[in-house]
Amino acid sequence: MLELLFFATDSIGVPAHTYVSGDVGGTPYLSVWFMVSFLVPAALVMPLVGGLKARYGVKTLATLAPGLFGLACVFSSMATDPQWFIAMRIVQGLGGGFIPAIAGGYLGGELGKDYNPMGKGLVALAGISGSAIGIPISALVTWDFSWRFMYVVIGLLALAAVFIIASLMPRTPSDPTFKIDWL
Repeated sequence: MLELLFFATDSIGVPAHTYVSGDVGGTPYLSVWFMVSFLVPAALVMPLVGGLKARYGVKTLATLAPGLFGLACVFSSMATDPQWFIAMRIVQGLGGGFIPAIAGGYLGGELGKDYNPMGKGLVALAGISGSAIGIPISALVTWDFSWRFMYVVIGLLALAAVFIIASLMPRTPSDPTFKIDWL
């Protein structure tokens, strides 16, 4: 579910960010920044996930990073100016960038030999369907309700997923002495 939300959040900007820009007092060109401010931080944190996973454990990252993503989605819905919205999109990217890497690693290899193909299929399904349904869902919700409502729903779904992960995922090993390669 979190991976589906990540990819949907990536694509919702096509129709929604024009409305956000008009609502928070931005220009039409700011809608591009609304998208980039999410994608760049997400891309920057993805290469660090392996080292952070080894140092802190999968469960820690699978709860903290998506929790940050969910909270930033809810707070972005409260934006009253473009700078606040961009700041929350950056935080969404920082937390959300962990989601596909953790989900892909967990579903693609840590479910065990019997469930490995199913896990890889779920990763692919979430990536493709999240990207494909993000635009029409965003258009429908933005036109019929509000872009704010859409971000609140995404945030609350992410936080619900975090609660489920925290409750059901077994504790994973970590190595506090593991050196993270930052470059």
